[in-house]
Amino acid sequence: MIPIFCPGRVEGQESNGGSVHPEAFPHYQAVHDYANAHGLEYAWEGTAAFEERLRTLSPEQFQIVAGVLFGIVLLALAYGGFTSSSL
Repeated sequence: MIPIFCPGRVEGQESNGGSVHPEAFPHYQAVHDYANAHGLEYAWEGTAAFEERLRTLSPEQFQIVAGVLFGIVLLALAYGGFTSSSL
């Protein structure tokens, strides 16, 4: 995995959003597998679902993760059934 940078957020710390997973997943399927393994749903940045969840969920209800797709790092918001301290 490769480290990710999320502007305005410190790794593992909550600011104006949820916690940030410290490294990017190597591909889209790894994000999917991570979400399934932790009982989470996810929405990719740039989608209406991502914006809606970012606006309506409290910081302890989601985590920012990243996955590589065609060499580009894309952010996703993973949410559902956890607190940031359990990740």
